[in-house]
Amino acid sequence: YENSSVAIGPGDRLVLVSDGITECPRLTGDDFGEDGLTQTLLRSVHLSGSDLLDAVVRDLGQAAGTMAFPDDVSGVVLDLP
Repeated sequence: YENSSVAIGPGDRLVLVSDGITECPRLTGDDFGEDGLTQTLLRSVHLSGSDLLDAVVRDLGQAAGTMAFPDDVSGVVLDLP
């Protein structure tokens, strides 16, 4: 794993997801990947934490063509006040 640090502060949002999201295969044969996750997060930035995670799962299901994912799909959203 690559070690890195990022300063977070009031008004920031931290999104943590399992590798089951980024490594989920799309219908096209490639993985959803960090690019797919980033695109979903950018489109959904205005949503609340739980709605944001719902959007990630919805987009992942559309890309995969199924909601029966081959690995765990989990995440946490922390909104800093």
